[in-house]
Order: sequence, then structure tokens, then C-alpha cells
Amino acid sequence: MPLHKGKWAEDAALYFYKTRGYRLIGRNIRAFGGEIDLAFVKDKKVVLVEVKQRMYSLEDALLAVSPRKKERILRTWYQKAGKYHRFPVEFHVCAVIGNKENFSISVFKEEL
Repeated sequence: MPLHKGKWAEDAALYFYKTRGYRLIGRNIRAFGGEIDLAFVKDKKVVLVEVKQRMYSLEDALLAVSPRKKERILRTWYQKAGKYHRFPVEFHVCAVIGNKENFSISVFKEEL
């Protein structure tokens, strides 16, 4: 099994966001107890993105992000925010459904 089996889905999400004007400020940001898949800035707002890839089920992708997971992502962000610490934060679940050759992307946003 590859070390990071979902890398293609993160790459797809990265392209999706960049083509919509988001500027990448971090990828696979790690701190004690958590990791942020992608972090962007757009319109003076930080967007933290959790990418979930599933073969068939959008619902499974969304259910995979528990309140505890979201809390760990936010804790990680506030440990690593640096110069962006005063920016408002938005949390996205980016669901990549399908396989590398044929997939769709759905984004679900939550203001924090």
C-alpha cells in the first residue's frame, strides 16, 4: 500500500481550489495531534480543507469528518497559523468521489 494513498485526491482538490482563485499556503500541515490536508487564503479568509476520497459514497466521505477530527484540525491550525492567525477561518470538506480516472468533487463549507 502506498504511503499516502489519497495523494491523487489531494492533488485533484488542490487543482480544483487553485483554478477558483484560492492561494495555497500549506499542504499536509502537521502539529501535535493533527494534520491539515490543504490550507488556502482567499479574500482575506483562511480556508482549511479536509479531503476525503471515497469510491461511491458522498455520505461516507462527509461522515468521515467527525466533530473531534474538526477540532484537531483547528488546534493544528492555531499552532501553525503564523502570520495568518488573525484571519477568519472557514472549514471545508472536499469530497472526491470515484477513482483517479473518473471522479467528481463536492465541497461543503462551514464558517468557524
